[in-house]
Amino acid sequence: MTLSFIIVTHNSAHDIGPLLTSFFEFEPTLDYELIIVDNYSNDDSVNIIRSFTSDKIKLYDRKVRNGFGNNCNYGLAKSTGDIVAFINPDIVFLENSFDKLVEYFKTSSYGIIGPRLLNSDYTIQYSARKFITLKLFLVRIMNKGQDHVDTQAMRTYFYDGLVTDKVIDVDWVTGAAMFVKREVINDIKGGFDEVYTMYIEDQDICFMAKMHGWKTGYYPYTRILHHHQRNSIMKFSKKTRYHLTGFFIFFFKKLFSIKNRLVK
Repeated sequence: MTLSFIIVTHNSAHDIGPLLTSFFEFEPTLDYELIIVDNYSNDDSVNIIRSFTSDKIKLYDRKVRNGFGNNCNYGLAKSTGDIVAFINPDIVFLENSFDKLVEYFKTSSYGIIGPRLLNSDYTIQYSARKFITLKLFLVRIMNKGQDHVDTQAMRTYFYDGLVTDKVIDVDWVTGAAMFVKREVINDIKGGFDEVYTMYIEDQDICFMAKMHGWKTGYYPYTRILHHHQRNSIMKFSKKTRYHLTGFFIFFFKKLFSIKNRLVK
């Protein structure tokens, strides 16, 4: 099996150096390509990427601003691997997670796998979740978008905080570190739905994979650091607006409409 890594950067100068340093420290032993799509950064991101001289890096310096899904799909169109790994620039690798995941793919029926992600303080990040419902969405608003498991609804949503020592079936995994079989991408006829500017794409692609008979799994046998910073949903920033818009698109266009068709 071969691996294609796809990283999308946008003003990621603070993060991309540590990511690439950790990647090459724990470089995969199998055949791979590292595709980086820069989304019109105006900081030093591109120069930092170019300072890494590996011939495995394929940098695409796009001069037009596009959504996250569009940039992922741009990289996807350039990729050739049997497994495609979408990686956020704020990731830091702690070990060679890649070989472990590929070996597991060979013997499992999963189409999408998400590894265990850790927060900056090395606590478990809730990186696998149930598909969002209107009830859960309202609970999330009441919780100001914060991730915790102090209610039964949130424990269910976050799979009991992902305290598990075995691979489990989940509805979706975060796109911060998502490994997808090429067959899944072929079956759903593409990568991310570009109707979303940012956020929800990861939930959407796992949902579409499920509609085509593929399972998504949470793999706890390797750890990856994700320096994720969550904004409160009560702070109505541009990112919050993207998240809310994405939720309504996903809920009504995908989840709700398909459930209606199944009922009929």
